[in-house]
Amino acid sequence: MGVLVFSQYIEAQSAAELFASAPAGVGYLLKDRVADVSDFIDAIVRVAHGGTVLDPEVVRQLLTAASSPPSAIWSPRTLRIRASLLSSRYRG
Repeated sequence: MGVLVFSQYIEAQSAAELFASAPAGVGYLLKDRVADVSDFIDAIVRVAHGGTVLDPEVVRQLLTAASSPPSAIWSPRTLRIRASLLSSRYRG
C-alpha cells in the first residue's frame, strides 16, 4: 500500500522515517503548492502504482537535514531506538 502525505508543513523527521520504511509507493506534497486538482490526482495514482512523488521543497529540506548531525533531526528517544536496532543488527 502506498502512502501520500499531504501536509501544510514539512516534518523532516517524519518524512525521513517514511522514506526509510520504503513503502511501495510514497509521496509528500505541500498543500499550498498543489494548485491543480489534476496534478493532485496524478500524484495519488502514481503513489498507488508504486511510484514516488515529492515536492521539491521537501527534497531540499531533507537534504539540508541529512547534512545535519542526527541529534538535530531525531528526538533523543528515536536516537536510542535506532542505536538499539543497529547494535542488535551487527551482533547477528
